[in-house]
Amino acid sequence: MSNYSDGSVQIVRRRVFNATAVRIETAKENNLNPYQYLMLLLEKLPSTTTGDLEALLPWGEGIPDYCKVPVKASNVKQEKPKYSSKKGPLHNALQKLRAKYAVIDSS
Repeated sequence: MSNYSDGSVQIVRRRVFNATAVRIETAKENNLNPYQYLMLLLEKLPSTTTGDLEALLPWGEGIPDYCKVPVKASNVKQEKPKYSSKKGPLHNALQKLRAKYAVIDSS
């Protein structure tokens, strides 16, 4: 017979689930593969001392490259080009075309 009631088992399961979900979301936010990161934690944590725990944080320097997800260029936010004119590049291009193909009025 178990020393735990069904209620306490449910509480423990919920806490384990929440802790795992937090690790997964934090790994995603730090561009890590959640599966590889959790496997790394399960492998390293039993033999890690308290002072070495910081290296295993998702933003830590002890995370190997195989856990990291390459950042795609499409995911990087592009900055808008800066133009000298307040009216923008289309206005400037139209002004140049008008000047180039302007009809000289002889009257």
